[in-house]
Amino acid sequence: MLLPLAIFYILVTFLFYSISGVAKPLLGLSNVQSAFKYPFLVDVFAFIFLLALCFLVGLFVSTRIGQVWVNAIERKILFKLP
Repeated sequence: MLLPLAIFYILVTFLFYSISGVAKPLLGLSNVQSAFKYPFLVDVFAFIFLLALCFLVGLFVSTRIGQVWVNAIERKILFKLP
């Protein structure tokens, strides 16, 4: 029960910090002083990007091609797990 939550937490944390690292130069906050001056802006951008990514993945999975792709992944990977 705790292992899936831990994996989810690690994955979301990794994605959040990876997106935050990419967001700083995109937002024009490349130097250290301005990045520490507006850390909330970078966090908000990373959060919105993660929400948009989840939404787009959900849209893709709801299509016929997405269903075929998900079923292939389930057969090749997930059905082999105990």
